[in-house]
Amino acid sequence: MRSKRLLPAFLVLPSAILIWILASPSQDSPSAPEWEDADPAAPTSMTDASGSFGQGEREDPRASGDGARRASPATDTGSVDSRGDSDGPEWDPGSETPDEPTEEDFGRLGRMTDRIADLLYEGTVTPAEILDRIRAESDPDVVDALFAALQEAEDVLDGDAAALAAWLDLARTDPDPAKRASAIGALGLLADPDGTIRATLLDLARRDSDEDARFAALGALLEYVDAHPEGAGEVARAGLEIARSSGNAPEIRAEALAVVDPYYLDSSAVGEVGTFLADPAADVRFVAAEVLGRARAQDRQEVLGLLETSYRSEADADVRAAAVESIVRAGRHESLDVLRKLAPTESDPALAAYLEDYVAVLETGEVDTDRIDELLEERLDQRLERARATPDQDRDDARATPD
Repeated sequence: MRSKRLLPAFLVLPSAILIWILASPSQDSPSAPEWEDADPAAPTSMTDASGSFGQGEREDPRASGDGARRASPATDTGSVDSRGDSDGPEWDPGSETPDEPTEEDFGRLGRMTDRIADLLYEGTVTPAEILDRIRAESDPDVVDALFAALQEAEDVLDGDAAALAAWLDLARTDPDPAKRASAIGALGLLADPDGTIRATLLDLARRDSDEDARFAALGALLEYVDAHPEGAGEVARAGLEIARSSGNAPEIRAEALAVVDPYYLDSSAVGEVGTFLADPAADVRFVAAEVLGRARAQDRQEVLGLLETSYRSEADADVRAAAVESIVRAGRHESLDVLRKLAPTESDPALAAYLEDYVAVLETGEVDTDRIDELLEERLDQRLERARATPDQDRDDARATPD
């Protein structure tokens, strides 16, 4: 068994060897135990780690989340996550790393993440040592895996003010914009008892010189408010300020709007969110339509008016579908009259069927949004069942309804 004192030297090994050692499943031993139940005789350093570990996953912030444009229920065709686990052939540390990581590579990175998190919990490696490795690391996928390990072992950071300060300094000052973005994006779910992380993320979202880093800060704030609702008001006001900055790209405006929860805004600010329903970028209009569904009851009439007006002139079916959902969420029982007026104006067959289903469900008197979703799903199932016995064209029309 190797001494802990050898670990820092190990942390400077080339990236491919690091992944290979930590991520290769053992061929002749059972999976390593979870850290809580670890055998005292189990390996305690990275260099004698072996065994199968669960998949860890890191998502590209531009590919998912509220800031990225999502396919509406009326048009979604489904997607497949390509970052699955794999027990395929081992990564040859002497071979060249491909430009585009494969599914197998991501599986190995996930196992590496889990193993490093275990070692952090065991005390074999410290957050400071991981952050030192991150500063020296040139492989962006390894950087993401190391940050993911720190997130998984968040409890280890509690009380380690020096490690958190080093993380925040890396997020602010590292000369590599991609590494800054990774450091920033991993901050959103950490404990923040004194608001330091929130202040840092807000500052970076406003001022970082790199667009990807600003985007990452906004994505981290979206996660942050889920974990720290006490900061939602400050984040909402800042998000609206960033969204209206004329110099920001559409992707930044959309992600900034995604952190805006109108529930925490006064009525005049809710109206300002509504102005983004006329933004030149469809992605921005989509997010604006979506977030307006979270408005307070006292702003219901204004929100319904904004969404109905924009629906009539909106060319993008995804944006119109988002508006329909927000009309129902914000308007509850008052949304039925609005949808009845909009239904005859809809020319898209899938969205017309969507509106028809919403009207039929709301006519039952149901106002609970979860139950409304269940009833919509039941109507879709009935529609697809009928399609099985209809001519091909009718079947195609039926399948063009919300998933």
